[in-house]
Amino acid sequence: MSEHTINYQGNLNRSRDQAKLQNADNSGVYLENVYDYTYDPRDRISKTVKTPVGGGAAETETYSHDPNSNVYDQTIHGTQTTFTFDRNRLMTSASGGATSTYNYDPYGRLRTITGGGKTFEKYTYDGFDHLAKHQKLGADNATTVTTYTYDPLDRTTSKTEKTGTASAKTTDYSYLGLSGEVLDEEVAGKHTKSFQYSPWGERLSQAKVNTDTTEESSYYGYNLHTDVEQVTKESGDTRATYGYTAYGKNDDKLFTGIDKPDPVDPTANDEYNPYRFNAKRWDNSTGTYDMGFRDYNPGLNRFLTLDSYNGALNDLSLGTDPWTANRYAFTGGNPINMVELDGHAGCTPGEFCNTGRRSASGDIAPSANAKLPAYQPAGDPCANGACQPKTSDCGIGCQVGGGASDALNGFNWGFWDTLGGVPV
Repeated sequence: MSEHTINYQGNLNRSRDQAKLQNADNSGVYLENVYDYTYDPRDRISKTVKTPVGGGAAETETYSHDPNSNVYDQTIHGTQTTFTFDRNRLMTSASGGATSTYNYDPYGRLRTITGGGKTFEKYTYDGFDHLAKHQKLGADNATTVTTYTYDPLDRTTSKTEKTGTASAKTTDYSYLGLSGEVLDEEVAGKHTKSFQYSPWGERLSQAKVNTDTTEESSYYGYNLHTDVEQVTKESGDTRATYGYTAYGKNDDKLFTGIDKPDPVDPTANDEYNPYRFNAKRWDNSTGTYDMGFRDYNPGLNRFLTLDSYNGALNDLSLGTDPWTANRYAFTGGNPINMVELDGHAGCTPGEFCNTGRRSASGDIAPSANAKLPAYQPAGDPCANGACQPKTSDCGIGCQVGGGASDALNGFNWGFWDTLGGVPV
């Protein structure tokens, strides 16, 4: 129930997207918009213009980046926000005459957001850099507390909203094997949701369990950026649509159907579908996305904590890669053409990237800076550049040799070490 016509620049940055999406509030009407994209000389997004096809005022977003790819000035739909930084840490944001100040702990993790003598948000972390508790000051000056627990694989096992109150709600998560993909959700011991995946890990559908134990299925639809742009009913009609700014903030005009936010309090309703921008999980309590290793705030265009690896050489590589040298920045300033893979690295959808993980689109292919093995076994069936499944004669899985058009579909194999090219 959606259609995209894409134009590209010579360097394969998207220049235009003509998008058509069925309106979930009225199945006979379509949301039709043309998006035009402009980039600075370093391929960072500088301007997007959304023009309604049926007429109406165009909406513009502008972004200015400093040399480290921090957004220091942005204007979204007429609202300007300016940011200041110190060693890539966000210090202040100012919009509409109000200024917020950001404070960090000694490990570079966002600790508090303050302004006007009040603490708007407070973050508490456990010993493994997981967000353990989030406190948020509401418009009624009441503080809402959300707490989290994790398993040894860094996966969220539970989330408790409104902790310490009579209306507290705990959601428990179980996962598909050792992967990071949520398989089931339970609230108060009752099964509430389950998710289905393709063999290569793409999320296909969600089954919501109703109070009478019947199931209501919805099917995911993605745009080229791998964002969830719609969920559809079994009949094929659209149940909900979603839209985002360049850096992933909700574009409320594109939200229709069951997940349309309350205009007074966008956090008032539980999300029907929690997967949104970048196909990642949205946390309505914190206003952030779980990107894997770290949480991302689309309102600030950056991660809450700095990127790091335990291994000294891998950690050093973050500072030498132009896309990750700023350890708080998102996709090196190009969120139109790049997606976040796991909280450590961004890549173009469909590329192999230099971590070797399957991209959100389900393809495996190398990017220009992919680290391939320095060795090849004798008689290696991959030596001629053909992409083949892992065999006993090809211990590296597959030596992809034909460029970004080569892909290995349907096989799961190890990650490449980002420096040595060794399967791990």
